[in-house]
Amino acid sequence: MSRAPGEAAGAATPRWRHRRTRLTGQHSGSTILIFRPAEGDGMAQVKVYGLRRRLEPVRGTLSDAIHAAVVEAFQYPAGKRFHRFLHLDEADFLFPADRSDRYTIVEISIFEGRSAEAKKALIRSLYARIPPATSIAPEDIEITISETPRHAWGIRGLPGDEIGLDYRVEV
Repeated sequence: MSRAPGEAAGAATPRWRHRRTRLTGQHSGSTILIFRPAEGDGMAQVKVYGLRRRLEPVRGTLSDAIHAAVVEAFQYPAGKRFHRFLHLDEADFLFPADRSDRYTIVEISIFEGRSAEAKKALIRSLYARIPPATSIAPEDIEITISETPRHAWGIRGLPGDEIGLDYRVEV
């Protein structure tokens, strides 16, 4: 495993790679090394859909349950929480009669690269954490995980495959 400059040997750090970049302008002809985590480092964006009157009272505990599951299953940094709650009125949220008014959809968009086992672990963890935290029955929870290549994300002004992150996807 290679380390970024200044990192101690044996430290629990992501795998690093470097890219040589030739500078232009005032420093034309110079080459610098840019250190960033290896391919596969990953993002997780979560969208939660449900009836307004049911989601608003449990939004905080539901977010905590989802985040804990993502951190556990994906070895995701605890400080990285990207959740959006889409509170819908009854007229805007149609669902089958065999679901209750607590019916909730959780969509998770991630960088591609996580193993099938990690994604299944996330789903199991969500079903283990959400019901006791929110009183939403497992039968009223639907989860989808969508993977997108890093180059198809834009983050902090750069394509996702050009940005340095401090965590990995390959779990």
